Amino acid sequence: MLYAQLPDMFHQMPGRWDVMRCLQCDLHWVHPMPHPDVLAELYVNYHTHFQRASVFQRLMVATAVQYRLFSWRLIRAMFKGWLGKSRIGHYLTATLGTPTSLETIRLLDVGAGNGWFVRLMTDLGWEAWGVEPDPTAAHDAETRAKVPVISASFDAALFPPSTWDVITFRHVFEHLPDPVSTIKAADTLLKPGGRLVILCTNTASIGARQFQDEWRGWEVPRHVFMYNPSNLARLVTTAGSFTIEVLETVLTPTLK
Repeated sequence: MLYAQLPDMFHQMPGRWDVMRCLQCDLHWVHPMPHPDVLAELYVNYHTHFQRASVFQRLMVATAVQYRLFSWRLIRAMFKGWLGKSRIGHYLTATLGTPTSLETIRLLDVGAGNGWFVRLMTDLGWEAWGVEPDPTAAHDAETRAKVPVISASFDAALFPPSTWDVITFRHVFEHLPDPVSTIKAADTLLKPGGRLVILCTNTASIGARQFQDEWRGWEVPRHVFMYNPSNLARLVTTAGSFTIEVLETVLTPTLK
């Protein structure tokens, strides 16, 4: 046991949880695990499920579209600075291009929330879809962001094998109670040479060491498993046919 009896600091769900740590691989997990019957209740007020995209999200989308339309150095610098906060959009466009260089690039964003990232990649020219288990968030993404977001869990989403060039998990992987099955499903759905991009908190980070039991990344009880680059890479290569590329220490894209 690393930390005992932590509260839900963000959404004030009643209860207390422990953070456990494996002494061999340094994997962290929440104890007790949330029961499947109450998982939906943990996300009723979750920040990615707001009906309207935040001002920051809208600015990122607008800036990215300007970057695609114009070649001004200022716009490029803004794009790399703002969108580069997560590095995902810039990384994907830099490594896989846009439809100006490839005919079709298909992306599936898992846990799409209100659909802002799907909107962003669509405006950059990608064929982007989302999967979101919360039906209200999925409906808002389709009606407000005007992007295709399927209301389903990732494993239940019905897609043919080898459908996607890229599958993204943006701060979703920590929430998955069965990550091995998720990796295997992604392996099946990706085209040969496709990329699985995982952005998640890092238990080996300076923030985790500095803030200890008050670190933002624990987020009990919604973060059921918490990773560092080493054990996440081990999970991905064990469960699927991937090789690993680590971008900085927070974004872990993998090449099938």
